[in-house]
Amino acid sequence: MRDKFENFIKTQTESRTGATLNKEKVWKRVESKLRRKRIRRFAVRLSVAASLLILITGGAWLTVWMQQCDESTNYHAQVSGELAETEFYFARLIAEKQQQIDAAGFVDKRFFEPFFEELNLLDKQYQDYKTELKTIGYQEELIRAMIDNQHQKLDLLNRLLIEIQKINNYENRKKEHQI
Repeated sequence: MRDKFENFIKTQTESRTGATLNKEKVWKRVESKLRRKRIRRFAVRLSVAASLLILITGGAWLTVWMQQCDESTNYHAQVSGELAETEFYFARLIAEKQQQIDAAGFVDKRFFEPFFEELNLLDKQYQDYKTELKTIGYQEELIRAMIDNQHQKLDLLNRLLIEIQKINNYENRKKEHQI
């Protein structure tokens, strides 16, 4: 085949220019063009393979990321629901204790001022926790701190109620002995 090609080139060049060409120069040109085509084909195949690899890797990463987002959303929804239930539970208990305190009778605000200051401090701290919850999201430590805050408030109200009841018992015994 090479001989046929060489003869063809020789006849074509002689017929056009009337002179003979150097075979080696012609073959070097042909081989260089063939090498360039091979290199281009290889570069195209390599770029296609790299593009496919990038697409597959990106798709896998996106899938994993979407699954993590779904799990995170489910977790936040679950925690949000549990937090709402817990918050409602404590709010109900705290409201009951406050009703019991109101029903116990007149409370000297000056005498129980440390209790009320601590209650106000706990309320402010709880509001700060709720604000932080909105900014940083559901963190286990933050939720535990919120629940602990509500426990402290409930304990404080229980102590206040016990003190009021002690005072009322003392006043009742005092009245009984005076009559």
